[in-house]
Amino acid sequence: MIARWRALTALLIGSAMLGMLLGGCAELGSLNPAGAEQTIRKAVEKLRAGDDAAATRMFDEMLARRGVKAETFVLVAAACQVARRFDLCAAYAERGLRETPGATAEVHGRLHSLLGSARQQLGDFDRAIESHLAARHLLPTDPAVLNNLAYAYSEAPNSIDRLRDAERLAQEAIDIAAEKNASPSEMAAYLDTLGWAQLKLGKLDYALANLTTAADTLPEETDIMFHLARAYQAIGRNKDAQVLYERMLRTDPKDARAAQALRELGALQERTPTTGEDRPGIRAAQPTDGG
Repeated sequence: MIARWRALTALLIGSAMLGMLLGGCAELGSLNPAGAEQTIRKAVEKLRAGDDAAATRMFDEMLARRGVKAETFVLVAAACQVARRFDLCAAYAERGLRETPGATAEVHGRLHSLLGSARQQLGDFDRAIESHLAARHLLPTDPAVLNNLAYAYSEAPNSIDRLRDAERLAQEAIDIAAEKNASPSEMAAYLDTLGWAQLKLGKLDYALANLTTAADTLPEETDIMFHLARAYQAIGRNKDAQVLYERMLRTDPKDARAAQALRELGALQERTPTTGEDRPGIRAAQPTDGG
């Protein structure tokens, strides 16, 4: 069932990072793959085209069917997340939690985790961490849930304590996932979180090694590109960082992080300075003491 779900999500949504959001949600394997595929694929296309009304209508019709399973809310919220419609992801995750009080810990844990990731993207870090902690309470040994909490800690306004917690939780996720023979793409997502926390802690050698492995495994994931580029800048490899920022923009021309980073490098208007000395690298972010 787990393999069936992973294959379905890869086919429908085309995101290797979805495994980081959902992990091995075995109950989702009971959904109808053919029906889910057609509806979700079309709805995600509508979201990416900016036709929110059509997409939400398709999702709502899917959720209104007689006998709909609680797991369907996870599928819909995840689709919104992958389409980068974090507001809709949060709305459907909250609705799922509200309308399925009798659902299993597995399903509610996934919904809390998706809600936390969406709130994090919307800048609501305190409530994001609250949601991720709720997910961990329900699924305390799930590597995806642990990783998502770790990533929230690493992205929230930083403190030494939060970053140390992020590093510890990400390593715990990696250890559990390795015992479960997780896929290379899932492991890469967890290594990315670990490396990002280590970069912010100033552990540059460890960060670079883990982020490089993650990027080699998932070369098209822009979040990992960004993290590795920041690691390159931290050690003065600005030309390598520039290459990654430019690749991010080729993947998504609207990626504001890459555009801003190139402006910071003074390279937005002159994309091909491939000779000469690198400029001094940026310093790794230095967290404050305390919580």
